Amino acid sequence: MQFQPVILAGGSGTRLWPLSRSSNPKQFHPISDNNNSLFQETLKRVEFENSYDPIIVTNEEHRFMVLNQIVEVGMSPDTIIVEPVARNTAPALTLACMHMDLAGDDSIVLVLPSDHTVRDTDKFRRIISEGLVLANAGKIVTFGIVPDSPVTGYGYLEINPVKDKFSQVLNFIEKPAFDIAKRFVEEGNYLWNSGIFMMKKSVWIENISRYEPKLFTGCHLAMENGTKDGLFYRPEAKHVQDIEQISIDNAVMEKIFPDKEIGVVFPLDVGWSDLGDWKSLASIFDSNLENNVLKGDVRTLETNNSFIMSESRLVVSVGVDDLIIVETADAVLVTNRDHVQNVREIVQNLKEEGRVEFETHRKVDRPWGSYEILDTGEGYQVKRLIINPSSSLSLQLHFKRSEHWVVVRGVAKITKDEESFELNKNESTFVPQGVTHRIENMTDSPVEMIEIQVGVYLGEDDIVRIQDKYNR
Repeated sequence: MQFQPVILAGGSGTRLWPLSRSSNPKQFHPISDNNNSLFQETLKRVEFENSYDPIIVTNEEHRFMVLNQIVEVGMSPDTIIVEPVARNTAPALTLACMHMDLAGDDSIVLVLPSDHTVRDTDKFRRIISEGLVLANAGKIVTFGIVPDSPVTGYGYLEINPVKDKFSQVLNFIEKPAFDIAKRFVEEGNYLWNSGIFMMKKSVWIENISRYEPKLFTGCHLAMENGTKDGLFYRPEAKHVQDIEQISIDNAVMEKIFPDKEIGVVFPLDVGWSDLGDWKSLASIFDSNLENNVLKGDVRTLETNNSFIMSESRLVVSVGVDDLIIVETADAVLVTNRDHVQNVREIVQNLKEEGRVEFETHRKVDRPWGSYEILDTGEGYQVKRLIINPSSSLSLQLHFKRSEHWVVVRGVAKITKDEESFELNKNESTFVPQGVTHRIENMTDSPVEMIEIQVGVYLGEDDIVRIQDKYNR
């Protein structure tokens, strides 16, 4: 029995700042010790013998990050749907199902987020396979997490006693207060809502059109008037912008699950976490004798019950307890473990202040490679560029800055107006303001360059692209 994975990869992950930024959110970071990102782990988790290539739903900013990470794990997607604006999970799933509609496919759909972790992948796959039979019979199947504590950050499912490995869903409860969550855990007939669902494509289409007809019509028009660009499919922006932002739960699940004939749930006791904050992330790692989790170059003395992560330098703690400390190249977070939910608030403050640390790291991925900001001062900026093999920057010009380039590794092909030449290690060139230019890597090894920008304005929006192989 074949099924179609649909992976939702458009979240921003602000509660794991400063590791997670809006331009590079948590799903694209390697959280576990095997160096795969959460998105890559999700890809591998849904790679069954009877699964089709996954459909990915993401946004314009992350589309090449998605494609590159798929290639890194040796997989290929069915398609990557690129939303022009985020509209939450119900529109994302509807767009994916309508893509299947265009192909005349009524497969079973397994929809799941890209930023969760699962310790027992084999058990996860067994439970998913058990749900296929019921989904094929027309049921809407969800998967609930067996709670181990009264967490207020999750929605809850009220269920009947489990029989034959599954149960009926009696009610959806939004994130409850602590005393209510505590009662739910004590009573034992409640599960956390994992956000993982399975059903026939036609069942979702029927229910979303019934309960959210405007959403259905907007998605239909967006897909009907969308454009294909290789593996990417772009729904038409105007119609997507008019769609209400609404989750799968609010749009359909809360409305259909009182119908005991259609909604079922499988308990999913597989070491699951949505890594919704630093406290939950710390819980997936083994701690030392002082109950500390230490990642990176970290030294401690008289430190207990803490999570400390270092990305770029030595971090030392002395005489502290119950802290979360996260160091990145341009920002450091220090918070008490009991205040991790407030990280989202400080990130919103950074956004309102226009701080770049809200959005980007010093190292920024691009479809051609990456750049890293090494130094910035009044009227200048220094970057390290890594250009991947067989890749190139766009043919472009700047109105407000000039650039100096020095090759430190590899061989770069340089274009300046009508001139084209190779630049070898320890060679440099100057690109005046207003001159059309491009860097290309025609070799099978990375090219590393130092770029010095000088001008009155150094923002990334001072780029006029004339030709771009990535259609930006």
